[in-house]
Amino acid sequence: MNRRRSRKDARKFKDRPMPPADACATTALKALTTLDPTKLHGSTLVDGIVAGHRAISYLHARMQPWLAELLSPELIPTAEGLLRHGAAAHADHPETLRAAAARRTMAAAEVAAGLVVSHITGGNHLGRATVLVQDLPNTLAMLERGALDMYRAKMIAERALRLDNPDLIPAFEQRALALVPGRSPGQLEKLLDRIIIDLHPRPNPTPRTAPTPPGRPAAPTSNTPCPASTPTSPPKPPS
Repeated sequence: MNRRRSRKDARKFKDRPMPPADACATTALKALTTLDPTKLHGSTLVDGIVAGHRAISYLHARMQPWLAELLSPELIPTAEGLLRHGAAAHADHPETLRAAAARRTMAAAEVAAGLVVSHITGGNHLGRATVLVQDLPNTLAMLERGALDMYRAKMIAERALRLDNPDLIPAFEQRALALVPGRSPGQLEKLLDRIIIDLHPRPNPTPRTAPTPPGRPAAPTSNTPCPASTPTSPPKPPS
């Protein structure tokens, strides 16, 4: 009887509409900063932990447009002084490739200095944010709702960047998000790699032949004619 009631309550909770993501994040932050965990029951602690992780996902999602905006032209003008070519982009003087690369480098350096991480890590933050905001809107929406954490969103974004054809990203995102519910990061990683292989197959590499031991002639292949046999010297006449 208790099992039936618990299942019924679970269905009611599942069908209950979720409040907006910002309201959930605010409630979770308030609970985590005001309640004493030593005075709570186990189930309440678990609910608070889950709500806290969803709030973190919400904050990560809201942070991505900020990171992506940091790559906008004229926002990081310090590259102009370094390269002496003018990093600002105007309608009559478009930004050069060298200036754009310098701007991205300076933006990555700003992020790296603020977060106290390496320059490469700062650039990775900017690259993932750009692809999430521009190319993976559904992934970013799930991250904001708390249905996806930043670790899994990062896995999806990094694999989307591997696609040489940007037109394949929407199909990749649709298939990737369908695999997220109920799967651990380890399980999801293998499935995401399979999608990449399916959408972006690579030609079969040339088969490699085993190395020939020294002193032994190479084995003939199907495209190489067999070498003629070496004639043996005639026997010497008896003296």
